[in-house]
Amino acid sequence: MISLRMCLPGDWSWTRDSGQVTEDNAWSVAHANNGRVLHLTNEDMPSNWGATRKVKFTCTAYVRDGIESIKYRK
Repeated sequence: MISLRMCLPGDWSWTRDSGQVTEDNAWSVAHANNGRVLHLTNEDMPSNWGATRKVKFTCTAYVRDGIESIKYRK
């Protein structure tokens, strides 16, 4: 069983996929040290948000099980 409580603050990463690659990359860099909780606001939405209303946020956690690191994506 994977316990995400074993993750350190720097083990979490967030990405955004809206189809606006340059904006999405800049968003990911700006949120690189966000930790395990992401609070979204209107400023987190892409410039095409009004037209498309589609955006995907992905959280990746690196979990240590004592033997190896496991990449868990949700």
